[in-house]
Amino acid sequence: MRYLSAKHIFNGTDFLPENSVIALSNKNEISDILSISALDETLVEYFEGILCPGFINAHCHLELSHLKNKITQHTGLPKFAMQVVKNRTHFNKEVIEQAAFEEDCNMYKNGIVAVGDICNTATTISVKQQSPIYYHSFIELMGLDPNNSDKIITQGIELSTQFSNDKLPNSFAPHAPYSTSIKLIRQLIKLNANAELSTSIHHHESLEEILFLNKQKSDFDILYSSLGLTIDYFKGLSQTDYLSSLKTDFPLITVHNTFSNKEAVDAIINENLFFCFCPSANLYIESTLPQFNDFLNYHNNCCIGTDSLASNDSLNIVKEATIILKNSFNTFSIENILKMICNNGAKALGIDSKYGSLSIGTQPGINLIELKNNSIEFKQKVV
Repeated sequence: MRYLSAKHIFNGTDFLPENSVIALSNKNEISDILSISALDETLVEYFEGILCPGFINAHCHLELSHLKNKITQHTGLPKFAMQVVKNRTHFNKEVIEQAAFEEDCNMYKNGIVAVGDICNTATTISVKQQSPIYYHSFIELMGLDPNNSDKIITQGIELSTQFSNDKLPNSFAPHAPYSTSIKLIRQLIKLNANAELSTSIHHHESLEEILFLNKQKSDFDILYSSLGLTIDYFKGLSQTDYLSSLKTDFPLITVHNTFSNKEAVDAIINENLFFCFCPSANLYIESTLPQFNDFLNYHNNCCIGTDSLASNDSLNIVKEATIILKNSFNTFSIENILKMICNNGAKALGIDSKYGSLSIGTQPGINLIELKNNSIEFKQKVV
């Protein structure tokens, strides 16, 4: 048994009373939360800083790790997507797997214990099999033509089966409303709901997305043309139809929310909906951040991701949390932010029975952090 204490202990949702102690079993399971007065103080390991659960990276694309420093910044989403499509396959399998392996190690060293990871291929399976990190792999599917949705789902099931055969948890994720028909979005969300699993969708990433969905001229027309795709059949997508498709009784993560406004946030919110922020990626691609104050009333439904190294310089969730802390202009408290990278992220992935909180019976990992100059600093993995 180990007994851990610090000046402050954040249990995943709140700070514990002073002089609290975490009791850990030899399997690193939380067995009790005690007062130091109930123990022989010589048994207690005391840390300077804040103890908290291991971090949850709610949105990542590990399979794009080889694209670090390969994609031009500040181009806007359609041009960014064009570069990713053109560059992602110009590398052999060994290079892609090695980059993914190195970034998996870096995430673990920086206190991340679980990741919601977007997958278009089976490339990361070998990395995930060996990793101490828990991965929920979102099998991402796209296709704007509704006539192709059944064929796309069949292909997705084949990829999902590869992950399942290697005992890697996974579910389906429609890519985005600008790349996925409303029919396919609804089918995928229903498949996940039937399996009682989380799902994910890129959401309000760009003003160009909103123009495109309204059938106004946008850079997405240029993107599809450059890919040799004719989309004459696409008649637009109303905000009402799109938002109504996102209703589910199980966790659904909307990723980025860069151009969501309060009206859209209010229209979509329910207890199973989680807004995931990836601020470094927002700055990398669109040179802007979400209006965080529009999410204040729903801070319990917010989580944080790193996105990929195609749109970031590191998969460091503490860096992302600090960007939000510094740019939310006191919208979110430190408790709100820490909750986003702990308990909220775990709930979004449906893994809060084990991760995200210092609750009896959980095995969340324990990190030591420090709050300094309005920044969160990761000091070490304790467990």
